[in-house]
Amino acid sequence: MKTIENVDRTAPPSAGWQILVAAAAVWWIAILAAPVFDVSAIYSMFSIICHQMADRSWHLAGHVLPVCIRCTSIYAGFALALVTRLPPHTGFLRIALAGMALEFVVARLGLDLEPLRALSGLGVGLASAAFVTAGVEQMRRRLWYRLRTRKASALEGAR
Repeated sequence: MKTIENVDRTAPPSAGWQILVAAAAVWWIAILAAPVFDVSAIYSMFSIICHQMADRSWHLAGHVLPVCIRCTSIYAGFALALVTRLPPHTGFLRIALAGMALEFVVARLGLDLEPLRALSGLGVGLASAAFVTAGVEQMRRRLWYRLRTRKASALEGAR
């Protein structure tokens, strides 16, 4: 299996990576703060993207986390992959997605195990972070280019 891009871990991180690390930190602070400080707005925000079933979620300080085990694991894997700067690997992403789909089907057939949900989520989070980082970096560069060309056009028009 080949990676689509090699990540030079000695090179300074891209701005897109820095944006995602900051966003992941805020995301994790929200997940952990919600049960500790009983912040209903955070639960409401996460209810848009997660079913929040208490029996399918981990608990902290006696309260349910605002996301289920699978979502928590996806976010944990994503953050870990960002911090370690894992390179994008299409084969790993395919395997992780197939594993999650298989785990989902097996759970619907009656073998719904917490560790399997956690592992499938962790795999998808680990595998997807580099691709999301590349996408964010590409969007940032395009936006930066458009802003520069508009500014240059405006300056030429003012002459």
